[in-house]
Amino acid sequence: MNHSYQQGPLGNTGSKRSTIVAARVLAIVWFSFITYLFLLPGKKLPQWGWTKWVAFDKWVHAGFFAIATGLFIVGFSAIQKNNRHIYLLVSILVYGVAIEFIQLYCIENRSFSWVDIVFDWLGAYLGFTWSYQCLEKKKNFNKCESVRSSK
Repeated sequence: MNHSYQQGPLGNTGSKRSTIVAARVLAIVWFSFITYLFLLPGKKLPQWGWTKWVAFDKWVHAGFFAIATGLFIVGFSAIQKNNRHIYLLVSILVYGVAIEFIQLYCIENRSFSWVDIVFDWLGAYLGFTWSYQCLEKKKNFNKCESVRSSK
C-alpha cells in the first residue's frame, strides 16, 4: 500500500502528527510550569526538614530538566532529519544557567547554585539520552516495517 505521507524518524508523519503536536503542547506547558516555579520567591517554596537531607531540591531540578528536554526533543525534532535535537539540548542547558542568574539577581530569597546547574544538566542529559534513543528505536523499527511491507 503506497501512502503519500512524508517519511521521518517517527514513520509516516501524517499519521503521527497528533502525537507530535501533543508533545509540543506538553513541552510548552511543562516549560511554562517549571519557569513559574523557578521564579517563585524563596519564601513561597515549601520547607520540609527531610528534603535537605536527601537533596530533594537537586533531584527535582534533574527531573524537571529531564522531562523538559525529552518533551522538546520528541516534539520539535521528531520529523526533521537535521541536528535540531542538539540545538534544543544546548538551549535548555543555557536556560538552566540563565535561571540561576535570574534567581541570584532578581528573585527575593533565591540564590545562585552551581550544584543546581549540575543537576539541571544531568537531567537534560538523561532526557536527551532517553528521547534520542526512543526516536532512534522508532526510526529503526519503521525501516524494518517498510522492508517487510514491500515484500
